[in-house]
Amino acid sequence: MTTVFSYSQVNQVGVRLEQVSYPTNDSNTDTKNAFSQFSLNWKTNKEQKDARLLIDTGINRYDNFLDLKPIEFYYRYDLNQNLNFNFGQKKTLYSLADEKWFLGLWQPVYQRDLLNPEIMGTVGAHADFQATNFTIHFSYLPFFLPNINPEKSSQDNQIKSQGRWFRPLSQEIDFVGKKTDVRYSVGNIKSEEFFLQNSILLNTSLKFADENLKISASAATKPMNEPQFKYFGKYVLSQDKDFFQAEVSPIVIRHQIYNLDITSKWSRSFMSYVSFGADFPEIKNMSSKNDIGFQAQQQPKSLRYEAFGFVYNNFDFCYLCEFDISYLQVKSDKVFDFDPNGRQVGSILPNRTLYNQAVKVSAVLRNQFLGFIQNMNLAWIQDIKLKGQIFKFANKISLTKSLNFDIGFDILGVDEVNIENENSFFNQFRANDRYFVGMSYVF
Repeated sequence: MTTVFSYSQVNQVGVRLEQVSYPTNDSNTDTKNAFSQFSLNWKTNKEQKDARLLIDTGINRYDNFLDLKPIEFYYRYDLNQNLNFNFGQKKTLYSLADEKWFLGLWQPVYQRDLLNPEIMGTVGAHADFQATNFTIHFSYLPFFLPNINPEKSSQDNQIKSQGRWFRPLSQEIDFVGKKTDVRYSVGNIKSEEFFLQNSILLNTSLKFADENLKISASAATKPMNEPQFKYFGKYVLSQDKDFFQAEVSPIVIRHQIYNLDITSKWSRSFMSYVSFGADFPEIKNMSSKNDIGFQAQQQPKSLRYEAFGFVYNNFDFCYLCEFDISYLQVKSDKVFDFDPNGRQVGSILPNRTLYNQAVKVSAVLRNQFLGFIQNMNLAWIQDIKLKGQIFKFANKISLTKSLNFDIGFDILGVDEVNIENENSFFNQFRANDRYFVGMSYVF
């Protein structure tokens, strides 16, 4: 868990110490059960300039690593009252479903920790025009910033990671009708083909009925934030046991994506929203066969999502009290790979989204306890189709205006394992229940 500080000071620096413990072992990765984390956050906000840089440094019991977490860092210039330009990395709301469920389809996601993801801004030039009841946003991005996932490397013919939230590739594949062990290696990455990918994103919104009704539409053509993989594979005969050798390399697949949001504000305390979206990846079938082996790539299928929710703010109960109930449904075919004969076989890679058909109930409470300001966050997520659930609890106590202490825990579960959910996020990480304590100080 990483805390981002958001106060109104012109310059602000915050530091945080945190201890995270996992009661159970994880046999799938080279992982540890306890992590001590140090975080440094810096924010500057001056006049027409809005710059934000976040740097996280994490240290666990056995390995030290420095991790840069770029959330936002940009310069803003106001041409006039209605038009401004932003240069750098900036966050924009394109989709309520993507924002609330961290789908990672529109903006990249920092997801070293899958239970506490953070949406990152896109890097490029941004323009915003605002009229009385109409806004339009345009972004041109010359570079590709992908999702930031747990670090991984090739060890002992497998792709491994020191992180608890690494999603391992399959240890075996259905090869020509039989289960075969897979041995992995990592291929070369052509940086110019990977990072020099441009994007165009557009968002426009209209407000009606004294701004109580808002309709927002977005469209984009861009690389998928989650890198896909291609691999060159061959079947190897061995005296001990035959195996499948796969050299894996990340690739960029472009897609077109569309979204429509409708938000209604019914009263001072109650609002509702619906969000619809569709994602269409470009189809590039690289499946081929020769005398040495065959080449193939993961080919994502088109994806559609829909979400709706209700938000209720009860300011009379406490200083800030918010209840949020939301529903998400993702419709997409499973991703397949290909065997040497061009036939689809089970994929060696996970599905595109963590959730399939899920309900989330969350609450944010802020009140005073024994003279200290207390912020309590609770969330329950239940995936109906994948039969998994998450319960999250975090309580932060402000001892002073600058010093905060917090404690919490996360619990994951699966009702039953079946063919639908055996490779799901819930089943893969069901051993990742954890608790944490932390302390932060803002200068």
